[in-house]
Amino acid sequence: MFKLRKFSLNFREKLFASFFIVSVIPIVLLAIYTRSFIKNKYDYNFQNEIISDLNLVSQSFRTSQLNLSNLDSLSRDQNKLLTKSLNQSDKNFNLFFKTNLVSTTNDELYKSDLLDTRIDEDAYYNIVYLRKDFFSETEEIGMYSFIVGYKPFFDSKNNIVGLMSSQTVYKQNDINEELTEILTFIFGIYFIVIIILLVFVTFLTDRISKPILRLQLATERISMGDTNVELKIESKDEIGNLVDSFNKMSKELESSKDKLKKAEREAVWRDIARRVAHEIKNPLTPMKLSIQHLYEVYNNGNINNFPDVLKKTRNIIINEIDKLNKIATEFSNFAKLSGRNYEEVDLNEVIEEVVTLYKLAPNIEFKESLDRNIDKIYADRQELNRVFQNLIKNSIQAIEADGEIQIKTYKHEDCINAEITDNGSGIDSSIMKDLFEPNFSTKSTGMGLGLAITKKTLDEMKAVISFDSVLNKGTKVIIKFKPFNGNGVG
Repeated sequence: MFKLRKFSLNFREKLFASFFIVSVIPIVLLAIYTRSFIKNKYDYNFQNEIISDLNLVSQSFRTSQLNLSNLDSLSRDQNKLLTKSLNQSDKNFNLFFKTNLVSTTNDELYKSDLLDTRIDEDAYYNIVYLRKDFFSETEEIGMYSFIVGYKPFFDSKNNIVGLMSSQTVYKQNDINEELTEILTFIFGIYFIVIIILLVFVTFLTDRISKPILRLQLATERISMGDTNVELKIESKDEIGNLVDSFNKMSKELESSKDKLKKAEREAVWRDIARRVAHEIKNPLTPMKLSIQHLYEVYNNGNINNFPDVLKKTRNIIINEIDKLNKIATEFSNFAKLSGRNYEEVDLNEVIEEVVTLYKLAPNIEFKESLDRNIDKIYADRQELNRVFQNLIKNSIQAIEADGEIQIKTYKHEDCINAEITDNGSGIDSSIMKDLFEPNFSTKSTGMGLGLAITKKTLDEMKAVISFDSVLNKGTKVIIKFKPFNGNGVG
């Protein structure tokens, strides 16, 4: 089974087709009508000419006092009466008695069997039986057509004794040539008009559809996130009003987008501030309680226990201060503005420095597979060090018992890749999309800023980070860096 292909037109094609139908098709129909009208006009004029000629011939015979009742008994010489009577005429006439030809001005047409010597049955029926005064029809010789007219002859008693006919057989060629010249001239004018109309329709279609197409492209840009779009069309009609409305909408979208970004930033910072305040309160509470307990011991005069309580209080305060310092450091790193020192960095060296810091972690085995032939990258060395510290620390925290962390570097598809794979608890697929949110954390402690800082740092290095994790089996982190090309990132 053949499936018909769906045929559709775009706006410009529909507009062109509409203009074409409205403007060109009527001209084509007018041309067809003009040809038919001229052809019918010519036929009508020749019919009138034939009628006039036959009337003149009929009148000529009446005045010659010819005995029309004995046409069938004419001698051979008398059968040439039409030739003798009309030998100076350029017309073609034929005289029939009943149904047979008895005289003609053009013997060669009948002797060559081009024309039948018997009268046409339609002409005979219309004139003899229907009593018509004139009958005409179009006859053909091969591909050649011509008009034949018939008129009756009456005797003294007003009885039909014969039929006179005349045809345009010798004039038809001249008629056709003249008709062809006229129609060629008329159709030539129509053809020129059609070409002019096609050019005008194409111009008009382009002028009307161009603003619509520009408007379509502009809306596509907006749908892709580019709200800073403005069209400039000098038009005061409905399309101009439409473009003005679009430009107004675009400006409102840009303003709304800025307001939304601002609102989102404010919401994020409010949430971070709330979390920071919450995290700060946690260490302050035990510090307050410890100091109150120390004061009570001192105030009650319990000198024996005072040194132990003082030592315990000192340790508690130091630990909580360390927590506060950690909170402040993480928040500072997250909020830090760009002012980094970007330079050519050996990725393997940075990874080895970080691994050295964590190699003493209990029950963790590090396996390194570093490609020494990879290109250097363009990055801030300290920031890159913190990125790998955070990722490796996350891997260590995800391992509950004995574990293994594999670290690889290699070049793949014009990128310098670094992989960190652990066999820890893994990450649930339902929370993968939230890993880089500033306030998201899978741990009971911490602010959830670590991976957000990591993502922000790598984005500024034009690096890409991705996670591949299976719950209870482990996690693989892949970071793709662009190689250093001498002027920065390639």
